[in-house]
Amino acid sequence: MIEPLTPYDPLRRVPRRPAAAGAPAPRLVLEGLVLILTAVGVVLLRRRVVTDRQEVRFDGANEQ
Repeated sequence: MIEPLTPYDPLRRVPRRPAAAGAPAPRLVLEGLVLILTAVGVVLLRRRVVTDRQEVRFDGANEQ
């Protein structure tokens, strides 16, 4: 069996690159994207529901 060059320690913290000055936290960016995408989805769904209602209304008017 080949021995690894450095022993693996699962508790050892991997040194992280310091964030750029003034950069927002990655979690904050992710939450912002989720919020924006949710708002866009709600707007698109509302638009679709409104146009569906109008189509039904026009169909009802055309049947009479």
